[in-house]
Amino acid sequence: MTPIAPHITAFLRERLPLQRGASVHTCESYAYTFQLLLTFAGQQLHLRPSALCLEHLDATLVMAFLAHLEAERGNSPSTRNTRLAAIKSFWRFLEYRVPALLEHSRRVLAIPTKKTDVPLVNTSPCPRCTRFSRPRTSRHARVYAIARCCIWLCRRAAVSELVTLPRTAVTFSPTPAVQVRGKGRRERALPL
Repeated sequence: MTPIAPHITAFLRERLPLQRGASVHTCESYAYTFQLLLTFAGQQLHLRPSALCLEHLDATLVMAFLAHLEAERGNSPSTRNTRLAAIKSFWRFLEYRVPALLEHSRRVLAIPTKKTDVPLVNTSPCPRCTRFSRPRTSRHARVYAIARCCIWLCRRAAVSELVTLPRTAVTFSPTPAVQVRGKGRRERALPL
């Protein structure tokens, strides 16, 4: 059995800040992740955290820990993914330090992240957009909508997002806007 303490210490004190150049906040977040993980593992295995070994932190235990974070601690999927990223980073570090645990490492690294919806980012109109006067006829409304969409394209919206817009993407309440879902489940609203 391989003791975990020297590897966690090397990871948090050398690998992250010195070799990877991680910020203080990242180092603290990773340290807190391991505090939670080792506490959880100790409770599950009825061992003190100092008695845990690397072999105890297998993929089954890590998945149970991630489920515990969401179910009992009330963490969101994005927080769960952040904790998983810290654990995976540690196991990538261990691949080179403890080659005998490559199979453990492979299984932990295979744990998928959860898909998360990115919340709607409401884009406010730029100052140049306010120069357009409100349309008075339906013909002007069409030109106005095309002009607004072109301006939106300049703000890095994908052409495919505009081309595939369904009619339901246009909403008139509470404020008139076009709702677009892009890559990575990112939603944006173009005020009209």
